[in-house]
Amino acid sequence: VWAKSIPGYSVFHRGNIWMMKDALLRPNADVTLLALWNGTAGDGPGGTADMMKLAEAHGAKVLIRNTDQPFGLD
Repeated sequence: VWAKSIPGYSVFHRGNIWMMKDALLRPNADVTLLALWNGTAGDGPGGTADMMKLAEAHGAKVLIRNTDQPFGLD
């Protein structure tokens, strides 16, 4: 109920936060996010771009693999 007052908050946003916090709780965490993403904007809070920003803000490495390349869509 309390989360309804947070703009743009969704189950996807909550999932991103939970995954990042869980990964960072490990002792001596060396976190790398592998983002399978075509770079398309507009996914908003809880989307891939949002997760990458969250990871970078917490010092995680971010590797992006363009999902369009294997299918010749780029």
